Order: sequence, then C-alpha cells, then structure tokens
Amino acid sequence: MKFEEKHISGIIIGVLAVMMCCVAFVKPPVRARAEAESAQPARVNVVDETVGIAPAEPLKVQAAEPQPEAETYTGDRPAWVTTFGKLNVREQANTESSVIGHFVYRQEVTITGTDVDGFYAVAGEDSRTGEVLNGYCHGDYLSEAEPEEPYVYLDVPAYKQTDGRWGDVTLGSSKRKMKDIGCATTCLAMSKSFLTKTMVYPDDMEELLWYDKKGNLGWPKTYTWTTDSTYYLETIFEKLHEGIPVLVGSEKKNGRPHWVLVVGYCGDGENFYPSDFLINDPLPDNRTNLKQFFETYPVFYKMAFYTG
Repeated sequence: MKFEEKHISGIIIGVLAVMMCCVAFVKPPVRARAEAESAQPARVNVVDETVGIAPAEPLKVQAAEPQPEAETYTGDRPAWVTTFGKLNVREQANTESSVIGHFVYRQEVTITGTDVDGFYAVAGEDSRTGEVLNGYCHGDYLSEAEPEEPYVYLDVPAYKQTDGRWGDVTLGSSKRKMKDIGCATTCLAMSKSFLTKTMVYPDDMEELLWYDKKGNLGWPKTYTWTTDSTYYLETIFEKLHEGIPVLVGSEKKNGRPHWVLVVGYCGDGENFYPSDFLINDPLPDNRTNLKQFFETYPVFYKMAFYTG
C-alpha cells in the first residue's frame, strides 16, 4: 500500500510537472509578450497590388505641337517690295536688330535665304545710297509678284532751307539768305542728292549755281523747265515713274513764290489729283502733298526736272 501510495504520489507529481511545463511554453510571461508585440513591424497601407508607399502619378508627357516642315532653300529668287514708302532692312532677323538701310515700294530685291521667324535674308540696293545691302526684311512686305498698283515712292532726302547749318548762307553775291528765298536751291539739292546717290546739301548746291544780284536763280542746263500747266500732273506722273523727282513752283495771290519737290504718287494712275502727289517742302510746314501746297500757293507758274 505504501508503495502504491508512493507510486501514485510520484505519478501525480510527474503529471503536475509536465502540465506546468506546457503552461510555461504556451503562455509566456506578460512582459515578454509585450516586447514581442512592440517588435512587430508597423502596419503598411496597401494601395494597389504592391505593398509600400503609394505609386507616383503616371508621367504626363505633353505632346509636341506639330512643327511646319523646314523650308527647303532652292536658290536665290527675285521679290518685290509691296509696302508704300520705305521698308527697313535689318542686320538680324528680328525687329530689335539695327536698321542698316532701306528698300522702297516696287523695288526688286533678291531673296537669299529661307524664312526665319517671318524674316527673309535679302540683298538689294539701298534706296538712298545705292550700296548693296545684305540683311533681313519681313516677309509680309515682300512678294514674288511685282505689285500692280501704279504707286511711286522716291527716297529723296528732305532738307529744310531754314536749317541752321545753311540757313544764313547768302545766295551768290546777293545779300539774300537761304532761309528767306532758298527754296529752289534746297529743292535742287534734294534732287541732286537723290539722282547722284550722294548727300549734296543746300550750301553745297549754292556753290554750284549762279544767282543775279537780287538772288534770283539761274537754272542749270541739265534741267528743263516749263510754265505750261497743261497736263502738268500727267507729266509729273511720267517723270516719277522714270525715277526723276520734279520741282513745282507756285505763287500766293500776292505774287510771293515758293518751290517744292514732288517725290511720290499714290493714285490710281488714270485720274490725277494734286492730293495724290507727295512732296518734300523746304519750309518747316507740315505740307505733304500738292493739294496742301496749292491751298497756300494757288497760282501755278513753273515746273522743272532733270534731263541730263
């Protein structure tokens, strides 16, 4: 019995020991469990099929605007100026570049390069000096067809007889001064400057001319003059198309004369009106056409032009 009791007691003690070991294995102490939980990785959001940070937005590539095909240079070709008046010739292909000279309406030039931001490389004679220019002009003012309008614009330098550089110059041996009666001399200086492509100023012109003691001008032999007013506007139109500016003299009702130089025409070529003819007036007034001139000097008396 004692053996059995001892044996049973031993069995019971063994079973209890095994149970305690199992409990110790299955349930760790509270402190150990807390450390294990704190060691777990932080929760990560799942935003698509991948785990981690949200993917970046898809790269948006802006579609390039279709570019015009580059113009193929096919060699030099002629073009004509279509703007009435003077066209700037620039050093570079932009409006900020320096102006190196001018072309004029209906002038034929040569396109020597392709379109650059609306500008074309061009070559042609400067309208004032006759020197060959190589620069850039905007294509809006050029055409491969010659303009049909009968306009004319001569790039004649504009001088004023009252200019301080020569206004006090006396004419010939007279005591009359350029600023007082030198309108015809000033017009001749403008005309000669244009025809010779050089700058001939009124005081230079005075030295080339003859005057009587009252300061009246003796006309150069290279000029033809007439007092016939029949079809005089048609004659001026013809001379302008020949590239020759025309002097027109007229008087006030009190007989005081004045001269201007006609340098352009902007009419239809069939009907001729004084308002269609552009002038350079030697006086410091704002007259720009023959109509305005005749309003102050209504009595036509003479016309003159270069004949060589």
